[in-house]
Amino acid sequence: MIASSGGKVLLDSCFLVRCRAENSGQALETLVHKLLQGGFTFFVTRSILREVDRLAIKSIPDAVEGGAWALLTKHLVFLDDRTPEIVWEAQRILTHPPDNMHIAAAKLEGAAIVSFDRLLLRIARAEGIEAYDPQQLLDRLAN
Repeated sequence: MIASSGGKVLLDSCFLVRCRAENSGQALETLVHKLLQGGFTFFVTRSILREVDRLAIKSIPDAVEGGAWALLTKHLVFLDDRTPEIVWEAQRILTHPPDNMHIAAAKLEGAAIVSFDRLLLRIARAEGIEAYDPQQLLDRLAN
C-alpha cells in the first residue's frame, strides 16, 4: 500500500519511456525524487524492459542520460516475471500480454503500479492493486 513513505512500486513501460525522453518534464523528476526520499522500491520486469526497448526505438530516438531516467536506473530492482506463480496468476487476468504479466507481478509482489496506460490502471484496480498515473501518485503523496 502506498503511504507517505516506504512501499513497492512497479513501473510500467509507458512511464519508463517518458522518463527516458529528452523532455521528461519536472513532474516526473519530482515524483521520482519523492519516491526515493520516501524509501520506495522501484520494480521492473523482463516484459517491461522488453517493451521499453521496443517503444523507445519507435518514439524516442535520442534518449537522455539525465533527469528522471538517470535517477531511476540507479534504483531499479529486477523482478523475474517468468516464475510459475506469476505466469499462473497472469493467465487468469483478462487482458492482453504483457499487461497481464505486469498486473500479476505487482499483485504477487504487493506493489502499486505507476503508468500512463489508463486501461492497465483500470484492470489493475479491478484486481485489487493500487494503480496510479504519475499525477495521481504525486497528489496521493502530498496528502
